[in-house]
Amino acid sequence: MPKQLVKINHSISMLSYLALFILADQLLLPVPRLFGISLFKPSYWILLAWPLFIIMPHKRGYVASGRSRRFFKMMGPVMGILVCGLLGQLYLSTLGNIYDPNEAFRATMFYLMMVFAFGYGQFVSNFRYRWLLWFFYATAALVLLLIFTIDRFPILAQLYYHTPENIENLSALVRSQGRYRGLGNPNSTMLLVNIVFLFLVVSVRLGYLSRLQKHHIVLASMLNIAVCFILASRNQMVASIILVAFFAATNVKHWSTKIFAIAALFFAIIAFFIFFGNTLRNNYTFIDNAYNRFATTSVFDVAEGRHSVTIARPLIHWQGFSDRFLKSPLIGSGYSTLGYYPFDKLPEFHNDWFRVWATSGAIGGMLLFVWMFRIYKKIGLLVLLPFFLPGLTNSFLRNTPAVIVYCFMLGILIEQKFRREARMAVSGSSSSSSANSHS
Repeated sequence: MPKQLVKINHSISMLSYLALFILADQLLLPVPRLFGISLFKPSYWILLAWPLFIIMPHKRGYVASGRSRRFFKMMGPVMGILVCGLLGQLYLSTLGNIYDPNEAFRATMFYLMMVFAFGYGQFVSNFRYRWLLWFFYATAALVLLLIFTIDRFPILAQLYYHTPENIENLSALVRSQGRYRGLGNPNSTMLLVNIVFLFLVVSVRLGYLSRLQKHHIVLASMLNIAVCFILASRNQMVASIILVAFFAATNVKHWSTKIFAIAALFFAIIAFFIFFGNTLRNNYTFIDNAYNRFATTSVFDVAEGRHSVTIARPLIHWQGFSDRFLKSPLIGSGYSTLGYYPFDKLPEFHNDWFRVWATSGAIGGMLLFVWMFRIYKKIGLLVLLPFFLPGLTNSFLRNTPAVIVYCFMLGILIEQKFRREARMAVSGSSSSSSANSHS
């Protein structure tokens, strides 16, 4: 099918401004509360209204034909995972009294948000990719603000942690591990920072964000590593190093120069910690604790009792997963719990792959791999990083804001790719027609 383009004259559409708000709400704004009750974030309501965008008349930007086909191709596996999970939930209900039926509702809403976020992203035809740079700076700055000044501004604790129980949990985490939570727990906070950084790196590498100054590459890379170090997130430190390496090699053509650029950037980061590390460790206990946390981590020390901090971490809940999976290997056993093993615990496992295979069975598990493969074919291998880190060590698919931003940006990037190809096709056909007329 030939690609067609519909052109509008204005550079920023209303949908792009709504996209800006969705990202700001997911990344930066606290959950609104009324009389002590948590409400849906406004961006959730916007995403839930996505089906209305399909039926309402609206102006469109540069749109390549086949958008609906691409939507079902990319989101079909996600919807299949949800359907299998609900069938598994129905099967679970035949085995006994379900203790927490709301878990199925939460999972349903979560997967629908993923689908709607992608679909909405497809409609955003004039997204400015430089926004990602400022969102990264803003998110990192907010995390540092919450870490360094939370005790001085109690109103921040009330805004972002809401209840005395959550604030006490924050204090307990600081007392026991010397780690601040940031926007959630330390690992989920750093995942959110890295999701923005991931799409910043991908946008630059795909050429959607051109002429990014070198000082932004250096500053953003150093800030990413610094925030990750302060939060002491080990799995995200590996992800950060991978992303920074790709970012440092941006716009560098020769491999020797790429290696030199990456080495120079990491040398600058190491030099910063050498010269300022002791001062920071002496003045801030949690930085000293973060240093000790990384220094005492031995990835390959799989001795008894240390599996959770080694390369064996993805398998620490293998027994619970395999026992639950084998009870319903085809469609899974849903999202809730019963009063006996292996259904006595929520199917989380600190491993997204295990969770999908347990809740949605082998069909859902294979659909997860199909989805990952299609993402790789459209955007590239780097975009799959969250499925491995933290997908295999903590959770990516349980982090609501991170997954919403991820699917939202997938929709934007994939449509941008097809719009670019459509413009090139139109430009090429115009050039050929012009040459034929002159001949």
